[in-house]
Amino acid sequence: MGKSSAACKRPAAATKTVVKKAPVQPTITKAAFDLEKFTHLMEQVLGATEVATQAPNIIWASGFDGMNTVGRCIDSLFGSDGNTQAFGAEMSESSAAFALMCTNPGHVFKDRFWKITVTDVAMTAKQGGFCLKHGRKCQCVVRGSGGTAALQLYTAGFTCKSNSVRSLKRWVQNPLEESSSSSQAFHLAVNAIRRHAPDFVVLENVLGARRPSKPKDGGPSEAPIDRYRGILANVPGPYQWEDLDVTGRPLPEKRDRLIILGVKQSGGHSSFTATKWKEQILLLEKASDALPIHSMVGMIESSRPRESSSTKPTRNAQSWTDESKYHQYFSEILGKAVSAKKIHDPKPAPVAERASRRFQLQTATAWQQANADCCEILLKQQAEAGGWTLESEELHPLFDLSQTCGHGHATLFPICSTLATSTRIFSLRTGQFLSGEAHLKTFGIIE
Repeated sequence: MGKSSAACKRPAAATKTVVKKAPVQPTITKAAFDLEKFTHLMEQVLGATEVATQAPNIIWASGFDGMNTVGRCIDSLFGSDGNTQAFGAEMSESSAAFALMCTNPGHVFKDRFWKITVTDVAMTAKQGGFCLKHGRKCQCVVRGSGGTAALQLYTAGFTCKSNSVRSLKRWVQNPLEESSSSSQAFHLAVNAIRRHAPDFVVLENVLGARRPSKPKDGGPSEAPIDRYRGILANVPGPYQWEDLDVTGRPLPEKRDRLIILGVKQSGGHSSFTATKWKEQILLLEKASDALPIHSMVGMIESSRPRESSSTKPTRNAQSWTDESKYHQYFSEILGKAVSAKKIHDPKPAPVAERASRRFQLQTATAWQQANADCCEILLKQQAEAGGWTLESEELHPLFDLSQTCGHGHATLFPICSTLATSTRIFSLRTGQFLSGEAHLKTFGIIE
């Protein structure tokens, strides 16, 4: 007997139930971050509480300085009189100006864009160039007390844009190609190492440098870090090299990074190897990871809203064109967040009750207002998944208005993801943006 049509019928596909993952609440402290106290704690972890008083004057240099955070850390560890920064290099004049206000490098070399994408440290790998500190051309030569080269440490956080997995270029351009900014910057840093032959080297980049890329010619996949290891192995010294991953704990900014360590084997310190250095850093990383994260609440509450100019038009009275654009952007942004499974079955509140209207984002564009309202929906769903509401006392919902909802950073807790110069952190608790001063506090640069 043949099977009935009912028996032959394909069973209906089971309906998938979307399970919202509850956010994990981190351990947070409201105490302000103190760099000197943190440094002292890390010394205690290593059992070396007298390092700062026993260490000789360290002569060091850097490339791709940014705001010279490394200089601030070294000053905290050895004191401003216990170290000499022979030179630094920075493309951005504003960042260099800030660094010169807070630290005292001997030179800050300013390079120009010529035929390559990145030239921050090109002059430090040669005879020198235009110096932002002195306003003229300076020689890039490091001299010890006896008149000989004596650079003990060189640090460089070379450009990470081509290696970052959050960058669209990462997936359309191989970061190992000669035209990529990360590849160029790495080679310039290596040239500086070859020229100055420091005893110790610290190079920094994003974790995306560990992700392999498929060459366009169909060859085998290779991660940038693998290429870097091969190049560094041929740097005269000889040097021993190690690499490891570190976090930004206990600062509120999530900033995981790849660190490459180099120790010159002929530097007169054979007992201290790159392997030993790596072990000590991992010990410090474990200790700092156990510390509570410093909350951004105090930083946000100290942020004053900017006073709008009397001549600048506000958006209190939305024109019909603004309203039209707002609804168009709101629909597009929310649709993309739903497609990306960041938001599920959204139920938007009436327009008058949304964040952009409650906080009167007067100077925000229609896109920013729509983005803010979509971020509020996202955070509300995250809170509900954890059994909270956005008004729960233990929460302080934040989002980055410069990034599209679902792609950018949004969090229920007073911590943040990697900050950039374009970042605009907005608090749903205070209705205010993170100020420039508070932005720097998240780096631990200022107190």
